[in-house]
Amino acid sequence: MNFSERLDMLGGMYQGAPPEIFEMFRAAAEACLPADEYRAVATAAGFA
Repeated sequence: MNFSERLDMLGGMYQGAPPEIFEMFRAAAEACLPADEYRAVATAAGFA
């Protein structure tokens, strides 16, 4: 996935998914992505 795809997915989940579901995907993204890429998506989506 590129930055825009990650932002669409995680940003959409942040806005509309139940908190426990969002947290599961957020934690997976943080564990899998390099720190700078995760930080960029989290900041852009508003959950940093």
